Amino acid sequence: PNISARHVERAPKTTFGSAMQPTKQSANIEEFLWNMHTMLVAAPGPVQLENVKEQYLKHHGHKCAVERFLVVGDGGLSATLRRIPHVCNVSVKDGVTYVKAAQPADIDRNQLIEEDKRYRREVAKKNAAKAAAMGTSKAKAPAPGGTAGVAPAPNEQGKRPAEDAGSSAEKKQRTEAEAETLARMLIQGVVRILQNRQRANKGALPMSELENEFKELWKVPFNVKQANENDPVEFLRKWPSKVEIVPH
Repeated sequence: PNISARHVERAPKTTFGSAMQPTKQSANIEEFLWNMHTMLVAAPGPVQLENVKEQYLKHHGHKCAVERFLVVGDGGLSATLRRIPHVCNVSVKDGVTYVKAAQPADIDRNQLIEEDKRYRREVAKKNAAKAAAMGTSKAKAPAPGGTAGVAPAPNEQGKRPAEDAGSSAEKKQRTEAEAETLARMLIQGVVRILQNRQRANKGALPMSELENEFKELWKVPFNVKQANENDPVEFLRKWPSKVEIVPH
């Protein structure tokens, strides 16, 4: 079968802000993420990766000390910024890597902080699901309604490490509420794919292509077992207000 979206939820148009007066050095990861966001939305367009630190300096009046807050490994700045996709959208075009804001220009600092908490909870849940699927005891799922404290804490240097299922936290079985949250995340991801296809006039999505398109867009597998489901089609049928299963 094929699937199509029931509704198209259009995102608000983004406007770019103007340059700000020199700001103080970031004292913590939350301030650094906010400074990155404001710099990116003030830019006239996507910033080339090699110019990110220079653009940051011009906008804020102080150096971009990303190494103070995020671990920069062998993958360099590109890999580091890809670990904060809720703040930085990293893409490659014609062999050149660009960075742009992942959030709307008009959100405020508190909204970005809440989005950061949400993203970290989501990562923790995915890691717990991955560990559970692998039969390991290396990850711990956060309780519903948890706070930022659920996510990996900064290490002794004050940096936020890469969130990965290989952490030393203990395994915790997902509750029904957590499974429901994962199910909503999956269906929202599918809806976004279908919306993109509608805008591109590609029509309904064949079920055989769903897994590949989901992984290409979200960089994670479409695994309904994370939501305590076994069959992808039956999982989608449970969301008739979101998607429609249509014959070939």
